Amino acid sequence: MYAERFQTFSGLISRAEKALQRAKAENVRGYGLRSVHVSCLLALYEHEEGLTGTELAAVCGVDRAQISRVASELTGMGLICEAAPGPRRRYRGALTLTEEGRAAAAENRIGEQQASRRAQEALEEAGYSLLIWDAFRPVEAQFRLWEICPDPVYVANPETGCSSHSRGNTVDVTLTDLAGNAVEMPSGFDDFSPLADRDYSDVPAEAAAHAQLLEEVMTACGFRPYSGEWWHFSDTDEYPVEETLSPD
Repeated sequence: MYAERFQTFSGLISRAEKALQRAKAENVRGYGLRSVHVSCLLALYEHEEGLTGTELAAVCGVDRAQISRVASELTGMGLICEAAPGPRRRYRGALTLTEEGRAAAAENRIGEQQASRRAQEALEEAGYSLLIWDAFRPVEAQFRLWEICPDPVYVANPETGCSSHSRGNTVDVTLTDLAGNAVEMPSGFDDFSPLADRDYSDVPAEAAAHAQLLEEVMTACGFRPYSGEWWHFSDTDEYPVEETLSPD
């Protein structure tokens, strides 16, 4: 039973990742880019200070020789440049995006929003759906939550920076079946206990598998998980704190 579920989860994760790659390809087709080009552009987009070739290889999960070739290709396309040239050898300094490179990366990030919808479709194929528990949170609500639980592991102190929920780039989500019924997860929402973290050794195997599935799908769609709460995911873009939600 558990082995069958694991195979289903593995297949779902693979479909979600493929959906992400399809969306990326569609949005950058006009630039003539391959997937490794896209990965490099997104990595540099998220590191405005620039990355060395070695750092870029580590972030993208490819070898240094491939990064050197890709950097040469992207430079030739006018999408990246060497911000701080290094001595002797090419691409020993920090690589950064050109204006056109930032445009290509930003267009691809829009593709990740489309991929999120495709990941939802992949979830549905496996009999699951996403349920959003919390998204944008007014600053006033963050102060109230801090009064209830003044523990920075679970609640951001609004006096020292506020929550990413108040920046509009974070969601708290879980899995349900297609009828909207809850499936077994490590804990309930806002369970301020060790069960909330991403160490699943202290929860049932099925709950752990569901949480890992959720993390893999959300990560494949461009979200960053928070180690202290299995339900908490943030976009890699940062926004200012807002008092009210005004989507454009």
